[in-house]
Amino acid sequence: MAMLNLGGFGPAGTLDARASWVSGKFLSPEGNLISSPRALEWLYKRRSFGSVKFTGKNDGFECTSKSTYSLSFGTGDEAALQRDGRYVPRPHLTSITTKNQGSGDISDIAMWDISFEYVVYSQADFNAATTAFMIPGNFVNVTFGWNNGFGQVSINEAGIYNFGWTYNLDGSWTCNASALATTATAGGFVIKPSSKPSTSKDASGAETEYFGIGAQLQAKINEALNLGRDDGGGVTNDGLEEGQAKANGPYGVIKIQKEASSWDMLTSLGSANEIVVSFVQLKEIVSFLVSTAMAPNGKIVSNEATFVYNSILKSADPSRILMPGLGANYKTTGGKTNDFSAIGGTVGKVEDIWISTGLIIEIENKLLERKKEGEQASYTVNQFMSQLLKEIETETGSVVNCYLQSDPQSSGVKTYTIVNRHNDIKGSTEPGYTFRTLTPNSIIKGISMSSNLDAEMSAIAYTGGSGKYPNNAIKKVFNCTPKNESGADGANDTTIEDLNNKIKQMGNNYNMNEVSEFRSILKKYFMSKVFPSGKSIPYSINLSVTFDGVDGIQFFNTFTVDNLPGGFGDVFFAVGEIEHSVSSGNWDTTIVGYMMINT
Repeated sequence: MAMLNLGGFGPAGTLDARASWVSGKFLSPEGNLISSPRALEWLYKRRSFGSVKFTGKNDGFECTSKSTYSLSFGTGDEAALQRDGRYVPRPHLTSITTKNQGSGDISDIAMWDISFEYVVYSQADFNAATTAFMIPGNFVNVTFGWNNGFGQVSINEAGIYNFGWTYNLDGSWTCNASALATTATAGGFVIKPSSKPSTSKDASGAETEYFGIGAQLQAKINEALNLGRDDGGGVTNDGLEEGQAKANGPYGVIKIQKEASSWDMLTSLGSANEIVVSFVQLKEIVSFLVSTAMAPNGKIVSNEATFVYNSILKSADPSRILMPGLGANYKTTGGKTNDFSAIGGTVGKVEDIWISTGLIIEIENKLLERKKEGEQASYTVNQFMSQLLKEIETETGSVVNCYLQSDPQSSGVKTYTIVNRHNDIKGSTEPGYTFRTLTPNSIIKGISMSSNLDAEMSAIAYTGGSGKYPNNAIKKVFNCTPKNESGADGANDTTIEDLNNKIKQMGNNYNMNEVSEFRSILKKYFMSKVFPSGKSIPYSINLSVTFDGVDGIQFFNTFTVDNLPGGFGDVFFAVGEIEHSVSSGNWDTTIVGYMMINT
């Protein structure tokens, strides 16, 4: 099953029809221009409608008022109605805006945000409206569209989270509220260190209590592998020779031969040249989070994420991250000791990557340190997974560059899928739709482009093999060929030799002082030599297009415009942000496309 397929454009047929309506005529199958009654209807008779309805339900509170309440555009059929002794309009909406929070990153489309404004003219209306739209967690249904069947959008059960109002001199209240679609609560799954500890016994029968996630997973490893722990948390009775590993299902342990100074050896009576590290696979971490913090309302899918496999691609720090199977063998380039391939796992599967419990505990502690004084210690699943995936990216030289993907338009169980930016987005052959600009029947109302490149990064860091984008893709953005990093011929030829040497060093003795350089060389090799082909990756340039409102656009639909700047090569744009704005009888849709380049 493909992870993420870019392509198509949902409302292409509708937009093509509008292009004909804009001109007032359309081309018949015989090639004749025919006047279009639909064009007149589109140009002169269309008008937007919209409503926001309180469902009577609240996500977090038991409220005394559970009555439904609804507002719509317009002030009622009568010109004036008596309210509080005055003749004033009915309460009514003045605007609705819906958008997702993409922020230029394809991984950030999940937050479907809705804001609306309305006006009320009496104390009774004010009380009714604020009871419906000014209590956090109240669920509202939002609908808007065109009359005469030109399309509409509906978002159900969005939770109120912000609100405000202003009293006006004419005795009215101008009010506003914001809501998040229920599918957008990625941060809603909260993890709290357990108040009831898990316990584990070591080989001597001594019992240890565990509270945090890392510690609870560590206890599972102890049980699965019959490991003991000393007072400092170190593993005892592992039964391993130096440089070996063993596993039981998703739980594993390794004994690393490390480089030790003569003083370390002297003070430890010869034992300072090895460390024992316990590991758990990513899929077990995901399973633990789902069962303890997300079920039954949410889940993470991990079994579809993949990475390109090459025997030379390792983790730069095997005490924190280990690639599965043969990816954990550091003897492949001449090392003598450290071969952890017995820890197992399927090469190329992200969920089989091994994470040290020490790293899990480290991430957890950093997140807990952020809490404000007096708050209960907690963090969200999204925070934890984002930090963990970032650590995996760092140690794998960006071979595994993952994020949690969700669809704000989905319903039901909140599902977040792990996606590898560098392997799981299939290349698109051509844009699903092309917007026309310099034509009499163009439907575009506004268009703009902006780049989001990091000013602190030099151009060579973006185009060179050690930078953010691979060499085989960057040529397609600006029709340019990257120079060698140092400016000298053959500057990258030593990459494979350098990488082999680092693996050999790690295969002989683990040395933490070599890890940083190992990371750098690994990333350069991946970006310049073995970055997978046939994929699409986002580049930091966005294209924004505004046109008359339309439904049916899906995230990752692809498009372009017919007059891109001349310097661009083989690029297209994937829908990453959608905004609908409805007011004064009009509905505008704005889409932001993230530039995608095929490798």
